[in-house]
Amino acid sequence: MQFGFFGVSGGLPIVVDGEMIGAIGVGGGAGGGDENCAIEGLKAAFGNRVLLPVYPQQKD
Repeated sequence: MQFGFFGVSGGLPIVVDGEMIGAIGVGGGAGGGDENCAIEGLKAAFGNRVLLPVYPQQKD
């Protein structure tokens, strides 16, 4: 833990129409799919109006 934050997946800001309106946190799922669960929830609630994380492709 550093600066009061935990370095685990599952927490995302909620940005709708370019404005941050809150955050979502998902934890405890088996298999480490917490962040994917958060993303699917945001898509279900806000559709294409929500900004979702984009990760660069890993190079081998």
